[in-house]
Amino acid sequence: MSKDRGTIKWASLMLPEHVKLLQDMWQDDYRMTKPVLDSQEIEMLNAQILEAFELGSTVSVSIYSDGTVFDHIGVIIKLDSQTNHIILQSTDSTHVTIPFNDILSIMIR
Repeated sequence: MSKDRGTIKWASLMLPEHVKLLQDMWQDDYRMTKPVLDSQEIEMLNAQILEAFELGSTVSVSIYSDGTVFDHIGVIIKLDSQTNHIILQSTDSTHVTIPFNDILSIMIR
């Protein structure tokens, strides 16, 4: 049996718009819905965030953004309760603003 290249062999016969639609469709397959945290998990996250902020510890924060989960590593330098964000100084000295609602987990290193 010959090796089939799937849709790749038909790419030369497809319009660029169709190729773009197929790529978008395949990319959507990897997106996930945002996990829902219960009240206990939220309380645990709040306690970990406050502990890391008070001790100045390095943390690894997992956040949900646009269907994917990202990890940021750094030190929490500011907790902004008015805008519900934390400011994280990354290991490369850049500042990352993270909304509280997007945080899925935090691990103190």
